Amino acid sequence: MSSLLVIYFLASYVLNIAVRLVSTCHGGASGKMLDVLTWILWAALGGYSFWLVTRAKTSQPLTLDELVILWKKHKQEAKCRAPLSRVKPIIDPRSDQFSGFKCECGYQYTSKRLLVQRRAADRNMLIALSSSKSARATDLLF
Repeated sequence: MSSLLVIYFLASYVLNIAVRLVSTCHGGASGKMLDVLTWILWAALGGYSFWLVTRAKTSQPLTLDELVILWKKHKQEAKCRAPLSRVKPIIDPRSDQFSGFKCECGYQYTSKRLLVQRRAADRNMLIALSSSKSARATDLLF
């Protein structure tokens, strides 16, 4: 994302310099067109940033407890008869972590979170306590 911002700032800077040069040389007729192009570039950056914040997702690792709860929910809602032992795990190739499952009936679940959202482990006090990452969590519980 930061490299995209740098590219947009450089493009905007170069276009503004070009606008100044053209407006002084040719009476400003072409400068308006470059101004419009600059606004279009900024609008595209704004649109991409909005999409990134609201829609872009990445896979979230699952624990075994979450797998069991999600599988039981699927089994109840879909009236699936497949045993838990027949569920195939989905492993994220980028992080080599368990991020979902595929049932024998064809149902597939992949855990996802927004790119700008904190990880579940950062919010869960018990995980922070068990991995001793947070002294504050230890102080609160003991």
